[in-house]
Amino acid sequence: MKYILPVYTALVQNGRRDLAYQWFIDNQNFYHPIALAKVRQIILGNNSLSAADKELIARAERAIASHSVTY
Repeated sequence: MKYILPVYTALVQNGRRDLAYQWFIDNQNFYHPIALAKVRQIILGNNSLSAADKELIARAERAIASHSVTY
């Protein structure tokens, strides 16, 4: 997700939502379920997500927040 989310975000912010959606459709079989939900959120907006996607994102964010990594 570290690499794909900024790409989709940049596409949407620069008026290329259509290209972002096409890339998403072409590559969705290769993405982890959490990445799928996050990319859907970027492309479609938070209001268009299913309840399952919202819960998946929330669980992932809670898990990330609870595992602070120190280097």
